Amino acid sequence: MARLKNSIYGPISGKLGPVIGATWKGQPYLRTRPRKRGKKRGVNEKRNQDKFSQTHYWLQPLLAYVRIGFHGYSPTVEGFNAAKSFCLKHAFTGEASARKIDPSLVRLSYGELPLPANIKVERSGDYLLEFSWDKKYNGGNKYDQAMLLAYDCESGRNAMQLTGQFRSSGTDELELPQIKKQNYHVYIAFIAHDRSRQSNSIYLGKIST
Repeated sequence: MARLKNSIYGPISGKLGPVIGATWKGQPYLRTRPRKRGKKRGVNEKRNQDKFSQTHYWLQPLLAYVRIGFHGYSPTVEGFNAAKSFCLKHAFTGEASARKIDPSLVRLSYGELPLPANIKVERSGDYLLEFSWDKKYNGGNKYDQAMLLAYDCESGRNAMQLTGQFRSSGTDELELPQIKKQNYHVYIAFIAHDRSRQSNSIYLGKIST
């Protein structure tokens, strides 16, 4: 049974025949009830499902990062779902069934906040990364904070700093897990001092331990 929340002009909540009424992010919508499949999946459908699966498991360990990085992506989609949508559209390379995620094409933060110039990362010892950038505000605020990430997408191990040093400091550090034979893909983004927006992330390359 379905309910009409605001008389006959309001959104439907619940089941009404083959239709389900619900609300997401304050927006009412209707969808059909799931039905049993009548035939086997085709080749293209299998490939699309494989892309969805790859994307989900690739991003899952980075949930805390992309929740901030894709905050406010659109009125109805943000966070993990928005990061998956971007990855599916822009981060795959290869042909047909051999398509794989290219870490250099993945974006883990999306927004209008300007990035500092001359962002770099270097190893300092076995398990420490040193980041640097120009101290000029470049359209941002001196209290914007760095968001640092190093991610081994094969093992799922990662190190992240969601509220790092201020833009005005020009430097920050990230300590890696003390485990040998890891291949970390390194990213950086910035979040505004008042948390109103964030920058695009940028890929800084791969560093192995």
